[in-house]
Amino acid sequence: MKTPTGLALSLDPALNQFKLRTDCTVCTVTLQNKRKLTPAFSEAQHGFQELPGSIGLQLATADSAVNICNQGSKVVVLFRPRKLEELAQQTEQKTSRLLCPPVTRMIDRRAQWIALGIREELESISPSLLAVDASLTILALHVVRTYSGPSCAFAAGRARLSKRTIQHLQDFLLEHLDENVSLERLAREAEMSVSHFLRAFSSSFGQTPHQYVIELRLKKAEQLLTTTSIPIGEIAYLTGFASQSHLTTTMKRRMSVTPREMRG
Repeated sequence: MKTPTGLALSLDPALNQFKLRTDCTVCTVTLQNKRKLTPAFSEAQHGFQELPGSIGLQLATADSAVNICNQGSKVVVLFRPRKLEELAQQTEQKTSRLLCPPVTRMIDRRAQWIALGIREELESISPSLLAVDASLTILALHVVRTYSGPSCAFAAGRARLSKRTIQHLQDFLLEHLDENVSLERLAREAEMSVSHFLRAFSSSFGQTPHQYVIELRLKKAEQLLTTTSIPIGEIAYLTGFASQSHLTTTMKRRMSVTPREMRG
């Protein structure tokens, strides 16, 4: 549905991928993911799966190509740059050109809640233009407040990790997924002080090291659950969880499914 704020699309789970060209800022919010482990986006190195609530932002550029891989139900919003700038000025934030999306997808529960409302309205018998535009405005305001300006954890000018360091840390964590890697050790791998590393990591990945490690462990656990017959307790051990119950509790909270349900 097209509104004064932008364009809102609700993707059917059967639609695996589509490509569009736009000069708008693209915001995608995953509402529910498929159980099969597939890449979240085409350039992913390790097949990262989009968890419910994960948000992605692509800044507006002239006639840019956007590839969207759909792993389940998702809401895609194309924001008009002028609308984001107006909201930025009203909230005394920097302009939308300074939006700083995280390198990897992060869980944004508020965006998920807003997107759920947008989808429900779009899929209603008689969707209201006013209701959808109001929700888009709320989502746009949330994006401006969270991902730009001085209060943004990813604001321009903050410390960020180089692409080489990001790749090294991803490989290192995957290799040591079953270990309790300390923050100090990660900082040494990045050749930074702990305080500097923590700021740079959060700025680059959009989440803390602990949150990112949990995400990697869940992805690896899902891969083992869906492709092997290894007992769940052993999978918990191999992926760094303290116990089977720890894996079950974390997976249920983060992915809304238990290991047994995922294995089917």
